[in-house]
Amino acid sequence: MIHGLLLAAGESKRLGQAKQLLQIQDKSLLEWAALALLQTCDEVSVVLGAEKKGCLSIVKNLQHEYENLHLIISSDYGEGMGSTLSEGLRKIGNHQHVLVHLVDMPYINGFHLKYLINHFQKNTSLALVSNYEGQNAPPVIIPQQLLSMFYDWRGEMGLGAFWKQHPDLVDRLELGVPYQDIDTIEDWEKIKEQF
Repeated sequence: MIHGLLLAAGESKRLGQAKQLLQIQDKSLLEWAALALLQTCDEVSVVLGAEKKGCLSIVKNLQHEYENLHLIISSDYGEGMGSTLSEGLRKIGNHQHVLVHLVDMPYINGFHLKYLINHFQKNTSLALVSNYEGQNAPPVIIPQQLLSMFYDWRGEMGLGAFWKQHPDLVDRLELGVPYQDIDTIEDWEKIKEQF
């Protein structure tokens, strides 16, 4: 079983507006990421925090169609990604593997996630990190036996700290696309041109 965990709780301070609610082809980034996970994972949990009202209505609408979509409201989202990651993983529990995805990567679709899952199933003892032409980044699949390593993470501690501290516990898979995320208006304009 693979449980998808979508981190969508951030405050988007550098962007100056809620990245979760940005629209591409009449879908919010929150919808793009959630649907990619729903296409490929047995269960999906979305962690919300900032912009809760707008994001909540999107998740509730998706839940009408997808019974396997669950909602986690973060109480610690203001502390950073490390806090929302650990909160989400603790709520899911350690009885299944977890695929962690970020809300600001709309070019990562169900095809990429299925590719990761298929590779991970060949060796479920190692975490699997996406590689983008040499750069490691999410999505990441964390095996159930390693999940407890993240339970006490706090603040801005991102997933990169894990594969830097524990290279022996990590496998990497090249996705064949350049790495991009959305932190600034310039990033957003560049992403929009691809759709």
